[in-house]
Amino acid sequence: IAFTAASDRLLQTISLYKNGVIKKILITSGSANLFKKDVKEAKTVETDNAGFANNRGGLAWPVNNAIVTGRFGNQPHPTVKNVTISNSGIDFTINGKGTVKSVFEGEVIGYKEIPGYKKMLIIQHGSYFTVYSKLDEVTVDKGDKVKKGSTIGYTLAEDNGKSQLHFELWKDKTKQDPEKWLVRK
Repeated sequence: IAFTAASDRLLQTISLYKNGVIKKILITSGSANLFKKDVKEAKTVETDNAGFANNRGGLAWPVNNAIVTGRFGNQPHPTVKNVTISNSGIDFTINGKGTVKSVFEGEVIGYKEIPGYKKMLIIQHGSYFTVYSKLDEVTVDKGDKVKKGSTIGYTLAEDNGKSQLHFELWKDKTKQDPEKWLVRK
């Protein structure tokens, strides 16, 4: 049994092994009393961690015609001396409007508007998650199944003619360096 926290609510995950396939029952209530309720109320998700994990270094970029302008991890602040900043993902700068695509098949499990990050989507790929933020438009809804390369939203150009996308990749709750997962350009 594994328990993970997701966003601002508790997401409890019970892993079941059946015929060599990991199945997960996602319980979106914070109450342990849900175990006493009918399990049919919980949502079952088949997990294909190997499918996602085997694509390390081979995932397409979530946007085209972009450059990476913010790297994962701790680094010196670009303009303020002796200040370190931490980036939990990578930042892309796009010339003009950007069409944002899912890097792998999965299910949209979260959508929020966050000050400073505009609209944010979370897509689940088994026990992996991809997070897309700074979206101006979203074309999918929570619960939608998406395919690799599906358009999930758009970034719109600011006054300088550029737009941005912030992209994160998680294994359960652990943030990964997305650049290690994407095809090198």
